[in-house]
Amino acid sequence: MYLKQIQLQGFKSFADKTTLLFSSPDASGQLTLTAIVGPNGSGKSNIADAVRWVLGEQSIKAIRGKKSEDIIFSGSARRARAGLSEVQLTVNNEDGRIPLDIAEVTITRRLYRDGESEYLLNGKTTRLMDIQMLLAKAAFGKEGYSVIGQGQIDQILIASPEERKVFFDEATGVRPLQLKKEQALKKLAATEENLYQARMLEEEITPRLKSLTRQVRRLEQRGDIERDLRSLQIQYYGRLLQSGETEAKTWRDKMEQAQSKLDSKTAELKTIELEMRVLEKSETKPAELLKIQDEYSALIARKEKMREKEFDLKRKLLETKKEAVSVPVYEIAQILEGVRTELDVLLRHSERSEESRMNTRSASLGNPSLATLTQDDIKSNLRTLYTTVSDLLARLKGEKAPASATAITKELDAIVANLNTIDQELEKLRLELQRVGRLAEEKKQSFFDIQRKLSAKQSEVHALEADLNNAKIEIAKIETRYETLKAEAQQEMGENYLAVLNESRQGLDHEESRSADPQTILPEIQRLKRQLEAIGGVDAEVVKEYKEVSERYEFLASQIGDLENSLKSLVTLLEELDQTIKIQFETAFDKINEEFGNYFKILFGGGQAKLSKIIAKESETASEKGDASNFVQQNLEASPLAGSRQAERPSLLDKFTKNNTYRGVEISATPPGKKLKSIAMLSGGERAMTSIALLSAILALNPPPFVVLDEVDAALDESNSARFASILQELSNRTQFIVITHNRATMHVAQVLYGVTMAAEGISKILSLKLEEAIKAPAIAT
Repeated sequence: MYLKQIQLQGFKSFADKTTLLFSSPDASGQLTLTAIVGPNGSGKSNIADAVRWVLGEQSIKAIRGKKSEDIIFSGSARRARAGLSEVQLTVNNEDGRIPLDIAEVTITRRLYRDGESEYLLNGKTTRLMDIQMLLAKAAFGKEGYSVIGQGQIDQILIASPEERKVFFDEATGVRPLQLKKEQALKKLAATEENLYQARMLEEEITPRLKSLTRQVRRLEQRGDIERDLRSLQIQYYGRLLQSGETEAKTWRDKMEQAQSKLDSKTAELKTIELEMRVLEKSETKPAELLKIQDEYSALIARKEKMREKEFDLKRKLLETKKEAVSVPVYEIAQILEGVRTELDVLLRHSERSEESRMNTRSASLGNPSLATLTQDDIKSNLRTLYTTVSDLLARLKGEKAPASATAITKELDAIVANLNTIDQELEKLRLELQRVGRLAEEKKQSFFDIQRKLSAKQSEVHALEADLNNAKIEIAKIETRYETLKAEAQQEMGENYLAVLNESRQGLDHEESRSADPQTILPEIQRLKRQLEAIGGVDAEVVKEYKEVSERYEFLASQIGDLENSLKSLVTLLEELDQTIKIQFETAFDKINEEFGNYFKILFGGGQAKLSKIIAKESETASEKGDASNFVQQNLEASPLAGSRQAERPSLLDKFTKNNTYRGVEISATPPGKKLKSIAMLSGGERAMTSIALLSAILALNPPPFVVLDEVDAALDESNSARFASILQELSNRTQFIVITHNRATMHVAQVLYGVTMAAEGISKILSLKLEEAIKAPAIAT
């Protein structure tokens, strides 16, 4: 690896883009030694500052500035100020010293006037930490000796032992390991802080979690009781509702049966009513009956007239034959008169009997002796009378009578014949009246029968209607109780009582539920309700909060476990790094010490110089000799909130930040012919040569890819400058040197010279010159 190019733009006095190119090693591997020369104030040391700055220097003072804007070209009378400062450093990485699969690595740093800055690695923005890690692995960087100024080399000697430690860490090559340790320590600190915060949060939510756990348990207990209560309520209300439904069904069945019977009886009643209407329509018409009665009355009237005529004839006959008629005839006439009277009575009785039969069948004829006569008696009497009349008529015919009497007799016979005819017609009418009477009686009896049947059916219908109304009333009562029970179930079990009722119907399929008496379940329901009242209400949101807090607690517990494991892993890593650093430092330090003595003798022509480590006191390292794993375990077990949350809590950082077996480096140097004395007693030249001897020892042991030396030989005389040039020439086999110098001896061993000048406008310019041309050139003013 070697430095290939430095490019500056807007950095301090280099307003324009300025590029310094460095040659590659020759065929033998010899690296180029480049000298940068120029008058004082020309800006040549700004090149060293630029290299230090691009490698990550954060101190403005270290690059000779007071504020960040001082490194940006501030302008002049003829040039405006720059908007940014940029430095690019390009190295050849074909040997892979920088752990990147890139042949050339360009590191760029920019600073804008507004204070913004950025780092780029091969044109891509990156972090300073990433660049520092890469440079540390390649054994060069801002913290080491890649750039050494005149004051800086002297500071190594006059610095305190503790301050020298940083320099020697870089020199011994443990700096990359220390950077790795620093990263591990940062992770350790962050892990400890996260662990502390996690434990604080864990302890903070633990009381709440315990409280929520108790509430959730109460809620679970309440849930168990509610489930038992729900089960009993399902049985209780389900059984009652089922009983109500069964009872309602029974009454509905009764109502249906009553309705069916009522419909049947109503149909029968309608049939009877229809029969009655038919019967009423089929009764003998009044006109027909009147006609018969009129005919009968007419015959009666006719008969009466015939009787009157008969009586007249008889009177005439009697008057005519009164004197001539014998006593027997006269007696016959009297007998006929009696017969007529009796016949008249009989006929009237017959008429009244017929009328009574058609009307009341119980009226009297007016004659108590005839009132009890039957129709047959009347017929028998009439036959007897007719026989008597016939006999008398025969007797009368046997006797002689006057002509007028004969005529009267004939007329009387005609009348009798008419009477017989009338009697026959009367008999017919009587028979017809009897027939009609019988028919009327039959119809009347049928009417009475139908009326009785109708009355009976109406009674049955009324009874069925009463039963139907009773069934409806009972069903209404049952439905009222059912709705009341449903309302009670809704009040007890909430809006989802319908689902509960469905469950109850399913539950009632079990024998146990079917056999359960609701009244035996009710006391248990009341007991469970009392238990719920004793438990009290529990906010349902508690479960949600418990879940959230529980998940948070589990997350914290898991996080704490992960952090503790990470802490243990970091402790193991730090222990390994400490051990590696210690071994590597010890080995390299001993070699540097040896080379320091050798180069000191070369520069001074003798004398002695050595390096000594300042070992930490026993009391300071006592705690460090313990088992780190035990320390970690104790630290993990210690509650960060113990006591009154003390501000200072156990930390592993103390162990590893103080875990150093040495505190610094002492440098002792005794030039030839002098007694051993403090470095502070050396002259300026002696300190410079001692510093160069130390630097040479470090470069010989752990050569960096390149080193920028800024006038480190300014205090050397001519002879010592020659020795210094000789050492540089020797070391350039392994390290590329860029030397800013005024010393001719140093220029003489350089292969390339860069000259720096400053124009009138205050801008630095670069001139390059080959070695042959530099030798021929006149002496450079110092």
